[in-house]
Amino acid sequence: MTLPAPRTQRIASLISTENPRPLYVSTLSMALVLLVLLYFCFLHNGYKCFRTDHLTQIPLLYKWADPGLFPRDWFLTTNAHFDLRKFHLYLLAGGQMLFGLPVGILLSYCAIMLGTFAAWVAISRRLFGRAAPAIAAIVLAIMVSDHEIGSNHVIEDSLIPRMEAYLLAWWSFFVLLRPRRGAGDWLGGLAGGLFMAGAGYFHPAIAIQFGLALAVWLIVDPERRDWIKSFVFLAAMAVPLLGSLSRATGGLVQQSALTAAEQIQLAAFVRHPHHMIPHAWGGMWLVFAGILALFIISWSSSRKTCPGTRALGRLAAVMIGLLALATVFIELIPLRPIILFQPYRLAVMLYMTMFLVMGRYIMELVLTGGYMNRVCAVLIAAAPQGWPLVIPVAIVETLFHGRRQCRLPLGWKWMLVPIVIALVFAGSIDHEFWQTGLWVLLLPAAVAFAERKRLGERPRLVCGILGGAAVAGALAISAFFWLPLQRWIDSDKPKPRRKAATLALKYQFNPIPIIAIERLGAWAAAHTERDALFIVPPAREPEGFRIWAKRSVWFEIKFFPYKSSGFEEWRNRYLAARGIPDIKDPARAADVARVLHDKGGAHVLDDYRALTVPQILALARRALASKYEGPGPIYFVSPTLYNDPALELLFQDADRNRAKIDRNRNYLYRLRL
Repeated sequence: MTLPAPRTQRIASLISTENPRPLYVSTLSMALVLLVLLYFCFLHNGYKCFRTDHLTQIPLLYKWADPGLFPRDWFLTTNAHFDLRKFHLYLLAGGQMLFGLPVGILLSYCAIMLGTFAAWVAISRRLFGRAAPAIAAIVLAIMVSDHEIGSNHVIEDSLIPRMEAYLLAWWSFFVLLRPRRGAGDWLGGLAGGLFMAGAGYFHPAIAIQFGLALAVWLIVDPERRDWIKSFVFLAAMAVPLLGSLSRATGGLVQQSALTAAEQIQLAAFVRHPHHMIPHAWGGMWLVFAGILALFIISWSSSRKTCPGTRALGRLAAVMIGLLALATVFIELIPLRPIILFQPYRLAVMLYMTMFLVMGRYIMELVLTGGYMNRVCAVLIAAAPQGWPLVIPVAIVETLFHGRRQCRLPLGWKWMLVPIVIALVFAGSIDHEFWQTGLWVLLLPAAVAFAERKRLGERPRLVCGILGGAAVAGALAISAFFWLPLQRWIDSDKPKPRRKAATLALKYQFNPIPIIAIERLGAWAAAHTERDALFIVPPAREPEGFRIWAKRSVWFEIKFFPYKSSGFEEWRNRYLAARGIPDIKDPARAADVARVLHDKGGAHVLDDYRALTVPQILALARRALASKYEGPGPIYFVSPTLYNDPALELLFQDADRNRAKIDRNRNYLYRLRL
């Protein structure tokens, strides 16, 4: 399509890498855009407090603030990693003192997210001269949530230590991108290394992985090759981190009674297959393949004309090479330190590097193409939501790109057929994705509306729409602190009760106990002794008893020791919770093999539910005789209803259908030994 000269000049100024004038006129406008993106992040991904990794982090804060809590909790008294998470705990404690824990966590989350968005915008401006590619990249990052390889999300839905580390790591990358000022730009390396060291104080593994990738990139990139800068960067990163690095590596190489193969079996296959074992990630690899294909198309379209594209392409190649090397030492030649180090945390940086290049390509399609190019742009932005969409979008974009480059005789109507087929197929296997696919079909209509109203030439109208969306989003989010969700959840009417609970599960700005195990924990906090010990269902779902009850728990599968010396005790408790009290019993050898090969503990709740009363009492006596727990009141939580005088029923969940995630009724027993 041939554009009029004035409009062509305007579009050229928006995507040019030479014009220093930013895409948005003022910092206030950019802040408004980032707030709208944060609101869209909440809307699409949700927000969780007292869930996910909070289940392991908040009890650390409780224990840190009140050492008298959890007196008989084996994990929190002997294997909790306070030293590696103390700076994150400082942040949580500061927010708690100023605003209260839930509000403090939310404000910290918002500040870190906005800081991360700002870092991506700054990187985009330095590489491409404009913020538009970063805005499109942020949309891609929001869309890919829960589909990343390694299950380390580019954008998290709760405040966890990785977020602070990624924030500082991205600003370190921005500093390293400063224009070269002669050979040996040691000042840029020094500043970048100090930012990366700050990231290491929150999460040493992330600083090591991304720092190594950046150091290699500084050496292999012919346009930025600088040995002195790379050396200064590594030194400035490592020296402040010597203490943290020694603790991080010391935990991995610490002596244990288990062999290296047994430690890998427990940590990788039983506890963390979603983080450590690449062959267990299934459809995530299909999503990654589709994104990689779109990245290659985006990179090839501007690699000859844009230095920023070339730089990010080389950085992505370095990270892919490092991950491929790590995969060799995970799958083919298993090395315990490499596996426990979880090298696929680097994939978060890889995704965002690819998204920045794809963001430039998306904005180029939007600003310079016709109607179909704009449709392709919005479909690329929405594609990472799942493999049934990203694969056909990658195929269609490959055809379109080939048509643009080679003038292939393909009609655009036929190219949309694979997308429609993929959406229908996705609807037949995944109802939630089908709902996503329906709104994706509305994107071409939205593009047509924008074309007709010429929104690209009416910046004031666009800013007004964004401002209204930001205000509406702020009001909607604040309403979650005031709406009586607890009263709705406790309503006698089933339909409002389920809808309120489902809504609160996704948008948990004001944490309240929703699922059965949480409500049981809240009851236990008010009706049981402070030094009570609880044996609870060890499965990942449902979980959350410890954070609500503030009571000692004998074992939960999510609480895994960082130090290798705790692996054997964790394994013994895991087996005992599944009805195998003695691993050396030859009669149970087949059961031991079955349990230790249960990937992710998928069937742990089935074995726990099947425990007999003698097994439960033997488990309790074992806990009372342990040096970690000792004598005291002991309780048992189970989805099974027992009718035995040794188990005194104290509390039961009143309604198993209060939320979609509730699958079991839970009962709380006092054990009479």
